[in-house]
Parts: sequence; C-alpha cells; structure tokens
Amino acid sequence: AEFDSFADWRDALQHHQAHVLKVQIETLRRLKYRPTGGFSFSTLNDPAPMISSSVLDHQRRHKVAYDAVAQATRPVLVIADALRPMTRPGDIHDIDIHVVSDLRVALDFAIVDAVASWPGGQQQWRFGGPIPADDVVKVGQINLEVPHAAGQLELTFTLTCGDITSTNRYAATITTTP
Repeated sequence: AEFDSFADWRDALQHHQAHVLKVQIETLRRLKYRPTGGFSFSTLNDPAPMISSSVLDHQRRHKVAYDAVAQATRPVLVIADALRPMTRPGDIHDIDIHVVSDLRVALDFAIVDAVASWPGGQQQWRFGGPIPADDVVKVGQINLEVPHAAGQLELTFTLTCGDITSTNRYAATITTTP
C-alpha cells in the first residue's frame, strides 16, 4: 500500500536486500574467522521471473544486491559502524572504522580518509598505519554530531596504499520530524 506500483515496490525491496547483505557481509568480515569464514546463498539466481532472495534474475542480470555483495567482498575493505537509516540533528554517532585485508601480504602504511557530507557542509578525518596480512585492524573512530540540515548524510571512507584503493559508503536521512 505504500508504493504506487509493483516496480516501485520491487525497487524498494531490492535496495533493502542490498543494504541487509552489505551490513551482514561486512559484519562477518570484521569478525574475520570468529566464528565464521564466509557465507553462502540459498539461491544465486532465479529459475524464472519472480521475486526471491537471489542476486541474479532469471536472465542472469544483476539485481541491486549483486553489486552490494561484490563491493562487500573486495580483498581490502574499509568498514564502518552502520548508521541508523534515519537520524536527527544533534544526534551523536561514535563510529568505529576498521580495515579488513584478505591479502597474503601486509600493507606497510595505509591511509584512510573519512568524509561526512550533508546539504551545505562536510567534515573530514584521516587515519594511517600498517595493515597486517589477512587481518582486521581498527584504524580509528570518528565522533560525528549530526548537523542541523535536512536531507542526506553520507559517510565516505577511502583507503589508499600504493596501487590499492578501496572506497565504501554509508548513508542516512537527516530528519527533523519525530
């Protein structure tokens, strides 16, 4: 009843699936073998036109979640605590930032740039240090007070180390309604 058409409902459902898979996979990766070493799909693709939990449709075209899974499983990934979907001006978020590396070699010195942006402004942070081979490292924490601006709050994290670059994004809606 919340959607004007089947297509609108399907799109919202696929974006929700992408978000759930991103958060779940990133959480498992941050745990790094404690208690699991991976995940699997019950159905990778649809056998016919249908709504399902798969990430490929019946013609093997990517659903929205496919790209979210691909991004969440990159060998080197910056992961942050997920934001609540809705946040209010003045809310305080203490956000831990981790780097997961599945590489068999250490990264001698990685730089992580964090940017919070919203309509009319932004705030930046920078962290750096070594990332051991096949490990997870907490590289920093940002303390963010949600600004007094309605609209989209986006957090972007970019790791650079030599020829390796990894970017990850999180978003929330800043709302002034209770």
